[in-house]
Amino acid sequence: MGFNTQVTNLGYTHMDLADFRVWNRALTDTEARNIPCMRNIDPSNPLYSSLIAHYRDMNSTTWFNALDNGTPDLTFSNTPLINVSGNYTPCERPSDEVFVQNLDIVPQIFYWLGVKTQDTWGLQGEVFLSRFELEFLK
Repeated sequence: MGFNTQVTNLGYTHMDLADFRVWNRALTDTEARNIPCMRNIDPSNPLYSSLIAHYRDMNSTTWFNALDNGTPDLTFSNTPLINVSGNYTPCERPSDEVFVQNLDIVPQIFYWLGVKTQDTWGLQGEVFLSRFELEFLK
């Protein structure tokens, strides 16, 4: 779950949310990075013992816990507004495939302009155009 910077004058909370999982402990950085690629967390997974709720279907006023462990469902007074967005990172992709994300745009622009970026600038993203340099030099 992540905060969305959409502006509203009505005081509503805007977040980006896929399936919603609740844990009874803080997860390590590595565990948190690997979770988005796990559709289900099986009982054989070490993380399973810490998982107390998993809400997947979020299209009604009640989000049902998919785990059979007694953790209650979440019920809202109003139906949440759900917007589906295609901004995601695939879990597995071939090494020669280009997957452009928003944070890759600025590094591409500097690459096009021939500007050498510095680590101190804190730019995120990946320059992928360099893989196609020979195509432009023909």
